[in-house]
Amino acid sequence: MVVLNDYDDVRSLHADLPKILRTLKQNLQESTNWTVEGTTSHAVQVKLPSIGGYEQSVDILPAIDITRNRESVQNCASRNWDEA
Repeated sequence: MVVLNDYDDVRSLHADLPKILRTLKQNLQESTNWTVEGTTSHAVQVKLPSIGGYEQSVDILPAIDITRNRESVQNCASRNWDEA
């Protein structure tokens, strides 16, 4: 997970998600020795270098810290998660 500090709520993060994933993918390709395997609608998929003969594939997910924004915390607390 990569926590992005430029976003105060999930709605604005979701609106920019395609651009965020493109940028994240490009930065991972240029700045790491990880192999970018692709993207999903919510993550960049990478393969980490082999350590001790074990390969690991992981998804890098953009996220926000909802505890920074009181309104976001209140919205999550009041949501009926059974209907989601």
